[in-house]
Amino acid sequence: MRTIRTEYYKMYHKSFEGRISFFSDLHFSYNLPDNEMNQILDYEYAINPDYIVITGDLVDSLDVLVDDNEKYCFLSFLKNLSMIAPLYVSFGNHDFYGNGSYSFRNYKKDLVLYSNVGVLDNKKITTSNFNIAGISMTEKDCASKAAFKRRLLAYNDVLKTYSDKLNILLTHSPKFILDSDIYDLISSFDYVFSGHLHNGSIPGYMNFIPGTIGLIGPYKDIFPINSRNTYKKEGDKLIVTGAVRTFHTMSGFEFLNSLYPIQNVVLDFDSDKKVYKKVFYER
Repeated sequence: MRTIRTEYYKMYHKSFEGRISFFSDLHFSYNLPDNEMNQILDYEYAINPDYIVITGDLVDSLDVLVDDNEKYCFLSFLKNLSMIAPLYVSFGNHDFYGNGSYSFRNYKKDLVLYSNVGVLDNKKITTSNFNIAGISMTEKDCASKAAFKRRLLAYNDVLKTYSDKLNILLTHSPKFILDSDIYDLISSFDYVFSGHLHNGSIPGYMNFIPGTIGLIGPYKDIFPINSRNTYKKEGDKLIVTGAVRTFHTMSGFEFLNSLYPIQNVVLDFDSDKKVYKKVFYER
């Protein structure tokens, strides 16, 4: 069984108290072991979050959900997660892959049928002290800053934030987030959660390497930026997590996953500034 590597953050926010757990890049497929999904469920139950967030690539391809047994297994996993805490999901490039026999519309509809799962497909959900928005990122949006910027501009209403709430934005890829023209569009959010870059494919035993640059990205780009260790000090907005499955079925290298832990981020928020005078962080 693989280990779960968690990055813990203690945060201050004037309007919000609670624990948020988030992970990314589940890449559900025929070859995702049941014991790993159960391991995630047991872990989330043990840490007792107030909210759970998944930032895209829930599936390796929509084609796996053509099989009713696999679809039941996948949706049951999400339903069980949502019974631990309200679950919010956004979409990444792999969530749009498939030959069309099981469409993205079918996928989204099936997700919505499961109570307590907030589907943030270019949408936001607002509660009394919490505002969470999700911008879907297709393959083109992940690879092209111009395409991603057009998507942000097209859903400008989703990017509205509130001064009396904790505001979180989910975008699958962090690649362009810190570019000035993109950052200007999302800077009113308190935090941006992302995944996609799979911790730069750095093995678990090399996590001691400092910096935010990885070894290789999803498009075989060398030394991808913003792929890990992105939150360093108070005032930073971008928090990137690694993957549940660093090497998914479509990569052909999933046998290497034994070298890579399941990645997770846990954030504890408190509204009392005396409690967290400085942002506290530990692995």
